[in-house]
Order: sequence, then structure tokens, then C-alpha cells
Amino acid sequence: MIAADPPCSATGNTPVKLVQPSAEWADSFFEAMEEYRQAGEPQLSSRVTRNTFEAYLNAIEQGAKGEGLPTGYVPATECWIVDPDGYAGRITLRHFLTPELERLGGHIGYSIRPGKRRLGYASHALRLVLTEAHRRMIQEVILTCDESNTGSRKVIENNGGVQRDIRAIEGADSVVRYSITPP
Repeated sequence: MIAADPPCSATGNTPVKLVQPSAEWADSFFEAMEEYRQAGEPQLSSRVTRNTFEAYLNAIEQGAKGEGLPTGYVPATECWIVDPDGYAGRITLRHFLTPELERLGGHIGYSIRPGKRRLGYASHALRLVLTEAHRRMIQEVILTCDESNTGSRKVIENNGGVQRDIRAIEGADSVVRYSITPP
């Protein structure tokens, strides 16, 4: 189990909350992975099976500690976004950036399952995780998204994101880079 990190126990004034990834949410997690597949948006975690779920949770825990990370990865705290129906998505805060992550990845990544989008979940989760970034003394939070991803751009901008630049990516959508000064 992941040690209680402030963002993974945050709720605010909505039925949406951030929780530590755990087996408690397994059924809705697997439903969400199927929903992503059906929408043509498979997630890396879509490869997780019920037989490998516990190992997946352990990898998340180890990754937060910086242990067992693949080359190019950095320590990161992952929280799951849940509502009364269960798993609605995830949000991850990288504890620091490599030059490549600063260029194209950023400190925070999030994904909301297709059926839960446009309900404010990402905005709420980002607001909570920015508080954790401040606690970790990250002075400037970098976020990126595809230029065509209007929803994600609004989430970032509604949380104080200031566009830094747009980077062309060969064979893919351009990436917009934002910065946010945590509260």
C-alpha cells in the first residue's frame, strides 16, 4: 500500500476524491480500462490483468519511492480519481523532470475515463495535486498536452496555466507546454 500522500487523501467539496491506488477499486478500474479500449484509447495500464493487478499496485508504490523505475522514468506519486461509481481516472505528479520530460512530458499527467469527461474531474484533481506540488517545493509546474486537446487545455488554463510554447512533433500533433506556479 502506498504511504498516505496528501493528494491521495484529498476530497474537497465534491463527491470526487483522490485515493491511493488499491484493490478496493479493482472492479471499476477494469471497467474503465475496457471503456478506454472501446473508445480506441488504450492506456498503458490496460495491459494489467486481474492476475497482475497486485504487482501493478506494487509498481506504483515503488515508483513513488523511485525504486525499480525503467530508464528515463522519475519518481512519481499516482492518485486515482474516484466518485460514487468508483474509478474515474488517475493523476500523477512527477517529483522532478528530466530534460526530455521538461520538453514533452511535464510534472503532471492525468487521464479521465471517457464516460466521466466534461464533469470537472480533471480540473478538481489538478487543483488538489498542485497543492502537493507546492508542498514538494516545485516552484514551476510544467504541463503538456496535444494542441488539439481542447478539454485538457481548458483544464490547465482554468487552473492558472500560462502557455509557454507549442512544440511541433514529427508525425504527431503538436504539443502545447504550460507552466503553473503552485498556490
